[in-house]
Amino acid sequence: MVAMRACLIPRQIHRLVLGSVSSKLLKNLDTMVRGTVRKWLSLPQDVTLGFYYAPVPKGGLGVMCLRTVTPALRLHRLNLLILSSHFRCAVAASKDFIKCAIRQAEGLAVFRRDIIESSAASRRFWTRILHQSYEGGPLSRCAEAKGSTAWIGEGTTFLKRKEDEQCVVLDVQVVGTRMNLSVVHQAKRRKYLIPDMLMHTTSATGARSYPTVSYITMTYRGTWASESASILLDVGLGREHIKVATIRCLQGGLRAFRVRQRWTSVRNRRDRHGLE
Repeated sequence: MVAMRACLIPRQIHRLVLGSVSSKLLKNLDTMVRGTVRKWLSLPQDVTLGFYYAPVPKGGLGVMCLRTVTPALRLHRLNLLILSSHFRCAVAASKDFIKCAIRQAEGLAVFRRDIIESSAASRRFWTRILHQSYEGGPLSRCAEAKGSTAWIGEGTTFLKRKEDEQCVVLDVQVVGTRMNLSVVHQAKRRKYLIPDMLMHTTSATGARSYPTVSYITMTYRGTWASESASILLDVGLGREHIKVATIRCLQGGLRAFRVRQRWTSVRNRRDRHGLE
């Protein structure tokens, strides 16, 4: 998605603005782009067009709509030619073929009874289309938290999808520090060797076939079973995820310790029993 927005589509703008285009050509190109995006993201057929073309901060995917952007850029370029102080440009602007090109660009700039004369106007148009739709209405508040849609524009390693749509289940267990991590890890592994458990996991995840089940064992102090760290790397997660999981585990362990201290201290026992 990032490559498409930043490279693939912008590379076509130069030849579309300078070359011969029609409304049909631009619509066909947009249809091809939407079909590719729909396939990548497994989107339903009836997704509102505004979701594709609205800016990322407004809740859309930020894909450039060639049908609305190209005429606006052509019109802007031709108008600058008319206003140019260069003699040859001024002479060219007076020619009939330039006037014809301006009329064509003005005609193409009209889309759904709206006149879209700039890229900013195109973004505003598709934002309105998105937020006026039933599915896109709740996205109108995305701009209130500017970082909430950053994962769409910048990407994230927390969301992964494989082409074969293979399901991977990570069963994470946090144990005490006195437990033998390797022994506990193997016990968890044997649990999923039971056919009924594997069938139940398949049904719960909605996978088409038996999912890959991996087992993660760690203590509330943030120490890992050696087998668990290797498994996490094998399923496609990296050191950053190990770091995040360790931090979350430490936070949970600290909270559990504080709760235990609060309910087992001498003062709290006296308060609960009404003693002074």
